[in-house]
Amino acid sequence: SEDARSTTKAASEEAERIRREAEAEADRLRGEAAEQADELKGAAKDDTKEYRAKTVELQEEARRLRGEAEQLRSEAVAEGERIRRRLDRRGG
Repeated sequence: SEDARSTTKAASEEAERIRREAEAEADRLRGEAAEQADELKGAAKDDTKEYRAKTVELQEEARRLRGEAEQLRSEAVAEGERIRRRLDRRGG
């Protein structure tokens, strides 16, 4: 009977020790998961900032190119006008 009690007590203590270790491991893993989630959020924020910066950069480049295209179109129209006037003078 005494042996049974001491065996039961030892088993109970062992079970409690294992439970505490499992809880500690679970807490550690939760902490790691939270850290990784924070890192991923940070990386996502960095990627979003980089994406937005690139988008702004590309929009500025597109505006610059549209401006250049408009300038070239104006020059082409003006050159066409000059050629037309020259031809009119020659023909007229």
